[in-house]
Amino acid sequence: METNTARIELRDNELLIVRIKDGACQSLSDARENLATAIAGGQRRRRPLLVDIRRAQPLEAEVRHLTPLVVALPAIAAVSS
Repeated sequence: METNTARIELRDNELLIVRIKDGACQSLSDARENLATAIAGGQRRRRPLLVDIRRAQPLEAEVRHLTPLVVALPAIAAVSS
């Protein structure tokens, strides 16, 4: 799956990976779209989630603050252990 700013894949039918595209400047609406696409791609089941922002432009504060909300979503879980 792909959005304007990310490539999203379900690996080994378990791990959701959201890779922000090279040089992408991710807005809050982009981040929300990426998460919604990841949830849909994960078949709305609780799964580990990896968000790779290594090649993205630095995130704005409001986008960074969206990340803790991921943990609260019932459909996915952030990788934190």
